[in-house]
Amino acid sequence: MQSIRERVEHIAAIAAGAQGVSQEAESESSKQTYDCHRCKDTGVVVLLLDLDEEVPIGDRRMWDEQFHQRAHVMKSCGCQERKRIEKLFRSSNITENFRKVGFKGFVIDGRPSCVREARDVALRYFQTFDSIRNTEHNSLTLLGQPGSGKTHLLMAVCNGLMRKGIPVQYFPWVEGFGDLKNHLDDLEERIDTMKRVDVLFIDDLFKGRRHPTDFQLEQLFNVVNFRYLNCLPMLVSSERDIDAICAIDEGMGRRIWERSYGHRVIMGLSPEERDAGMELNFSLCQPEKS
Repeated sequence: MQSIRERVEHIAAIAAGAQGVSQEAESESSKQTYDCHRCKDTGVVVLLLDLDEEVPIGDRRMWDEQFHQRAHVMKSCGCQERKRIEKLFRSSNITENFRKVGFKGFVIDGRPSCVREARDVALRYFQTFDSIRNTEHNSLTLLGQPGSGKTHLLMAVCNGLMRKGIPVQYFPWVEGFGDLKNHLDDLEERIDTMKRVDVLFIDDLFKGRRHPTDFQLEQLFNVVNFRYLNCLPMLVSSERDIDAICAIDEGMGRRIWERSYGHRVIMGLSPEERDAGMELNFSLCQPEKS
């Protein structure tokens, strides 16, 4: 049976060894570079309860002057949320340049009234998204001539939502279907992603040829109908008005229009604005100012 002296010496040796390991690890780690110095890329930090301080695992501050380990709890490092958001952006199909688009870069001064209306509707949609997300009117539709800022505003909504940790999938009509036809082996998986992603952005609906192909209509109706039935948000832009969309596919047009109630704008000039020579043309890629 150990004497009291032996037990004390044993405990002291363990504490000294723990600090030695910590100091050795710290010395070694100082030679390394990390993406996150807060957790040293472990994804976890140690909250020291008595100091109310966060340190990396193994940091010598985990032990006090008597080599006793401080009371602590483990917690996820903030870099994990940043990495999750970065992953959302990478998986969204939104290009690097479009990820910089935001509401601050959208110019409304001197623009037609419909431009301000579209900005206000899109901004309100983004600001109230959490409260309308699970309602029947949780989508946003902007229709009108090219160059009016539809894509910019919807992209600003997407970027804002992803920064809040909400997954978004971007589907540009022409390029998106070109990509689907080039990857028919995993068509079902790609369509299923479009059906189930938290927010789907369909850009330039029915752009190009006068009438979409049967393949395009069939696949997109599958997506829109699933999202309609499950109250999943959609962002939609198109150069065609709602009558023209319904003339192509009434069921699809009606579902998109119904879900966008309260969040839809048809962008066009008033007679007075047209007589005054105003234009709807808008430069899309104006980076968000920091």
